Amino acid sequence: MQVQKPELMTVVPKAFSLDEYLDYQANGPDETSEVVEQEMKYFIIGGSFLVPGNAEKFQEMLEEQGYNTQILFNPETRFNYVAYEAFADYKQAVDRTLEIRDTFNENAWIFELQSE
Repeated sequence: MQVQKPELMTVVPKAFSLDEYLDYQANGPDETSEVVEQEMKYFIIGGSFLVPGNAEKFQEMLEEQGYNTQILFNPETRFNYVAYEAFADYKQAVDRTLEIRDTFNENAWIFELQSE
């Protein structure tokens, strides 16, 4: 199907629902959610995958177990990291990582999101 006016097309990021995106376009960013996103710097990684589909399958499995996961893409390594949880505080991230390692994933590790 050919698009008649491609200049009017908008790509909606996967992380947004269409309603959230339209609200964002109409009202600008939600200041409280932006602050939360900026604070989250330390991510507990449960798996890393070169193939995005494998990362998505792992993410779905973790979400079925009750985790609020997210996938982080590292352009330097081309890996897709699947994070169990995110923290603003390094010590909290370390404590939770050790707990995860002791209970069900001995290979969990911390990824620090670098400021741009």
